[in-house]
Amino acid sequence: MSQIPPIPPTPVASQTPMPSGMPQFVINVPEPAPAKLPSPGKRILRYLLWCVFLLSIVINLYLLMALAMLSDSNGLDTKVLRKGQEDHIVAVYTVKGVIADKAAGQFDRFYRQVQDNDAVKVIVLRVDTPGGTVAASEQIHQRITQLRKAGKKVVVSMGGTAASGGYLISAPADAIYAEPSTITGSIGVIAQVPNFQGTLDKIGMKMLVFKSSHAEAWKDQLSPFRKPAEREKVRLIEILDAMQTQFEDVVRKGRRTADGKEKIVTKEEIVEITVGEGKQAKTKSITTQAPFNGKIYLADEAKEFGLIDEIGFLEDAIDHAITLSGVSDPTVQTYKIPKGLLELFSASAKANSLQIDPALLDRLQTPRVLMLWRME
Repeated sequence: MSQIPPIPPTPVASQTPMPSGMPQFVINVPEPAPAKLPSPGKRILRYLLWCVFLLSIVINLYLLMALAMLSDSNGLDTKVLRKGQEDHIVAVYTVKGVIADKAAGQFDRFYRQVQDNDAVKVIVLRVDTPGGTVAASEQIHQRITQLRKAGKKVVVSMGGTAASGGYLISAPADAIYAEPSTITGSIGVIAQVPNFQGTLDKIGMKMLVFKSSHAEAWKDQLSPFRKPAEREKVRLIEILDAMQTQFEDVVRKGRRTADGKEKIVTKEEIVEITVGEGKQAKTKSITTQAPFNGKIYLADEAKEFGLIDEIGFLEDAIDHAITLSGVSDPTVQTYKIPKGLLELFSASAKANSLQIDPALLDRLQTPRVLMLWRME
């Protein structure tokens, strides 16, 4: 029987003999040198430099915050519209947007800057607002009244809208100008109360309310988590009617001539309204007194009712203010609230934040009594 020849071993590369006559090369790879640590002095210097760098950042942030606080407390920015006598100034200030605490605070800054400035003879108040909260509107109205008592003349120039609270702050002026398409009037008070009861029922959620015994009947009146009781509706109407009376008195007093004659002309209007809901809804006729019925007016009608004095634009109001100033060439300049760094930082932070604003939650839970015109 023949034997199977053995398998020859696989040659190893390192064992392969080099052909004769070929030069032999040996590559020596040096071992890596150990990392050299910086000297203790350099380490201390590097640490100190980092500390200085971080400290400089903190100091710069502190200085920016301090600068922001200073800019928020300084005076208003001014811009000259017409160059004239420096000791006779017509100051132009704009109230724009919904009137709330911020608008009232900004107007207070303007008031404090011009009240004791003897050079400011006349103020042109540019009003472009649908109104806002009762408290903020009344605060601005009070400041305008104080300016007039201090001897300043006030001319109002109405923009696109000067309704409700916007008219309240205009009423004390010496003269009111409105553009042809200005929406004004809306002399009335409204309360807005959100109600989430139906929504909570759908998701199976209920708000538990606990009240002290002495305040049990009224403490959660107008709660957004249930329908209001009839007594709560009656009480709210009483409060709104009282505010309406105050509103009307302010308008009548503001719209009087120098000899005490009222400029407001009233007339009765019969209006049909729907009361009740669902099957219990019914229509009834009520008698209202225009322009104190919450109705809005364009400039033509507003002038007929004595709500405004003239139809014209901002330039017309400024020209009238120049006449009231007593000189032919006063300086006319605008006053504007500067934006502070804190405001810019907070606006940027809010833009990049997805958090729910606590103030929004508060407004949703708190009934809002407004002097505001709005198309629902």
